[in-house]
Amino acid sequence: MHKFIGNLLLSILIGLVILSITIGSSHASGGSCPSFKAGSVILPKGTHMEGKTVYMLIRDMDFEKLRDDLVALDNYSYNTLVIDLYSYGGSLFNAMGMISLISKVQANGKIVEIRAKGIIASAGLLILLSGSEGHRFIDRYALVMFHELWSLKFFAIETPSSKEDEALVYRKIQNNVNSYITSRSKITREELELRIRNKEFWLTADEAVKYGFADRID
Repeated sequence: MHKFIGNLLLSILIGLVILSITIGSSHASGGSCPSFKAGSVILPKGTHMEGKTVYMLIRDMDFEKLRDDLVALDNYSYNTLVIDLYSYGGSLFNAMGMISLISKVQANGKIVEIRAKGIIASAGLLILLSGSEGHRFIDRYALVMFHELWSLKFFAIETPSSKEDEALVYRKIQNNVNSYITSRSKITREELELRIRNKEFWLTADEAVKYGFADRID
């Protein structure tokens, strides 16, 4: 029994030596074993690069993720950032922060191309509008929707004064958003306010182009 175990251990040891020699030879001769360059940077999850163009998807209004992705992309040389946009919306303040990040990319001489797919709703419209002029595309069967600010509260104790103060804040925020939309499209302030007053404003792809929310159907 001891002799059998000794022979088994010897065989395993010889096998390991042969494997080590094979791997070392493969590295020396440029074989199939992968090599990893020290300090190499990996593209952020959900992005890929072709030539000088980076592709990414935006679905949620997530300022931190976009910020981290763009910081990682600073390690690469690219000319165009293509964003596939499919979104039901989300946090308005996250969206405004994301617009600021996108504008910085454009300020560095890069094109930010937005490709709207499926549904672009609520705060998602702001991301669509942030694309570089002439590079805001929308799918033929996509829909766009925008609405006034929503507020949902449970078990809140409020007074007429608190409601009045709250309304003033909401109106200030809404006016700020409306100003951005009208500055990046063809719709007038008056029509926009009329279209979203106490209701949702839905647009087909053709209507989105008509109002200047997108540059063309693609």
